[in-house]
Amino acid sequence: MNNKAPKPAEAWLTIVTSRVYTQERFIREAVRLGANRAVPSSILRNMEWHESILVGDWISPRGRRIVKAGTKETIAPLGTITAFGFFTVDNIIPEGWMPEAHDEFVKSLDIAGELDSTLTAVTRACGSYTLAGGYVVRDSIAQIVEKAEGIAKNHGLKLKWFCGGRFQEIAAIEVRGREKWTLGFRKVQLEAPISPTDVQQNLRFIAKYEQRTYIPKKERGNGILEDYPAEGGISS
Repeated sequence: MNNKAPKPAEAWLTIVTSRVYTQERFIREAVRLGANRAVPSSILRNMEWHESILVGDWISPRGRRIVKAGTKETIAPLGTITAFGFFTVDNIIPEGWMPEAHDEFVKSLDIAGELDSTLTAVTRACGSYTLAGGYVVRDSIAQIVEKAEGIAKNHGLKLKWFCGGRFQEIAAIEVRGREKWTLGFRKVQLEAPISPTDVQQNLRFIAKYEQRTYIPKKERGNGILEDYPAEGGISS
């Protein structure tokens, strides 16, 4: 007889609030554009299409950040994480290709269809980029990462990965106790929200990716970067 307790349900979670995003600002952007987050390949290869990724707000009793005189910003030691929404993994974006390696990668894919190739400028609070088409694929995410990283290595390239998809706000849930702030992904013991019924498996490509230029705290004051548009993009 198996007397082992059932394994607790787990879900991916990433903290999205920072010096750039408040909870409210992230929701406004994600509702309009969908969610899009940078993710290490080592984490991405363990994700599944259509999986729900919780997004969280991190609050410390001492504020979001601690700044000591004459030093850079440092992270407040411990805080609480509250999930306020989730997105579905519909889109994977590998960025950093050169033409020859890009073509080799595309030929390696199990392609079911082609996405609109019209160049589309997208501006987010964290930066800007241009969508440059892509494909509906049958490959698993793990297969895509394995193929892409192998080809990139052979060509001496370093890829930057993004995952994203449709966003949905949920009633706030405190998912952890006192935790350190990090923008990484982690597993939490929480039942994942139910994703939309239709599955999307889109591999997209971007051009002209430009991350927001860092602005020192002494120049921007104590507020969120609401008044500093990202470089290289259209007004949001």
